[in-house]
Amino acid sequence: MKVITAKVVRLDNDNEALRFTVDEKEQDVALTSQDGINGLKAVYETLLAEVMEGDVTVELEDRDEGTTAMYQDVCSEYITLLNSDLASARHEIIEKGLAAPIEGADEGK
Repeated sequence: MKVITAKVVRLDNDNEALRFTVDEKEQDVALTSQDGINGLKAVYETLLAEVMEGDVTVELEDRDEGTTAMYQDVCSEYITLLNSDLASARHEIIEKGLAAPIEGADEGK
C-alpha cells in the first residue's frame, strides 16, 4: 500500500493549508481560501491516478508550529473521509475491471 502524507502548514500569506506530498511533489490546499475547492479537486485527481495503480492511504502528520489545533482537527476528519472514499474508489475500479487487484493484498484479512 502506498502512503501519501498530508500536513497542516502555515503559508507565507499567514494562511493555513493542508499540504499533500505525493512522490515528493507537494500540493497545498488552503481550505479557507476561495481557490480551496479547486485545490481539493487537483489533489483528488492526483490521488485517483495513484488509486488506479494500487492501494493508497493518506496519513496526516503532526502540524507545523504556528498552526491551529482546530485546523488540524478539521483536516484529520477530512483525511478520514478521504481514505474511505479512496478505498471505495479502488474497490469500484477493480470491480469494473479497470485495474487488477494487487496479489497478496487480501492476505491477513
